[in-house]
Amino acid sequence: MRTRASAGPSENRERSTISAEPRAIMRPLDPEQVNDYLCGFMDLVLFLA
Repeated sequence: MRTRASAGPSENRERSTISAEPRAIMRPLDPEQVNDYLCGFMDLVLFLA
């Protein structure tokens, strides 16, 4: 019983983190988040170029 109780929360945490990522991606992004993403992407492109 203790093993199931200790294993349950860890599995729930992993499932919550995995299920939270697609929701964040599918969620409409805020203009500030899009701006930060584009700035970071352009910085990466300029750094690689």
